[in-house]
Amino acid sequence: MKQSGREERAVAKKVQADGIPARAVVRSIQPTNSILGNEPVVVLELDVHTSEGEIKRAVVRTAIYMVHIPKFQEGCEVNVKYSEGPQGLSVAVEGAYLP
Repeated sequence: MKQSGREERAVAKKVQADGIPARAVVRSIQPTNSILGNEPVVVLELDVHTSEGEIKRAVVRTAIYMVHIPKFQEGCEVNVKYSEGPQGLSVAVEGAYLP
């Protein structure tokens, strides 16, 4: 079942607070034509490098501050936090706009 934007942000805030720090490589960034608090919402496809040395693919829908968009281009490394549970891998991007 698809989560609403509010549910996505609640999960992202929890992962940002309690998740495991990691690095991720941006595979792609796609605009969504949505805005949250005057910031663009994008879909990021990431390769997350876990603390166990694995690389896991994640797709994250998040708002990014407009001034940070250049840091999220294909091939760029970004800081993330992640957690794994019954719902699978949850990833929160550092620097994302989470009102």
